Amino acid sequence: MLVAFCAFISTDTIAQKPKTGCIDAAVEAQAKGIKLGLSKKDMKVFQEAMFRMQSMEPVPVAVKMNAGVRYELIFVGSEQASRLTMEIFDGKDNKIDERIERSMNNIVYSFTPQKTDVYLVTLYQKKGMKDLCGYFGVMTKGLTNPVLQPKKETTPAKPAKTTTPSATQTAPQPQTLPDNQRPNPNRTRATREAQQQKGK
Repeated sequence: MLVAFCAFISTDTIAQKPKTGCIDAAVEAQAKGIKLGLSKKDMKVFQEAMFRMQSMEPVPVAVKMNAGVRYELIFVGSEQASRLTMEIFDGKDNKIDERIERSMNNIVYSFTPQKTDVYLVTLYQKKGMKDLCGYFGVMTKGLTNPVLQPKKETTPAKPAKTTTPSATQTAPQPQTLPDNQRPNPNRTRATREAQQQKGK
């Protein structure tokens, strides 16, 4: 049973919002074969889902990844698709890379992020038919994401002498907020909503 994970698209186009749970035996069998090959290299499934897709309609998937960790991004499309495209954007929506496949119906891309962030992976299939099914998965070597683990709170020591509240409360706050959680007007809704889901 595939486990669905955060994938969002603009609510202005609700009709085009990607849906999980489609069934394509050929796509699922090929995805299993790719995962089996990577599992022999000690890679494990980090996140995965099957998506309902339409020809050349984007399916944006937000994935939180850690700096310095190698990930295998797997995209398997319909056997009838004439082209697959995978685009990767960082937390500020800058395109990092793009992969286009015309001769095969899958893309396997090794990615090691330089910084911990919520990355946006946009998937496309091209075929002259309305409904398509696609698989997207992320594999890595048994990662337990430390970014998602809550920090332990400790009781602060009593101060030697009193200080004004403004001096103690305002200075350290900007330094404790990670870059990928700061408000950013250039973020896409897909990435912002994924951050909110992760925070719940």
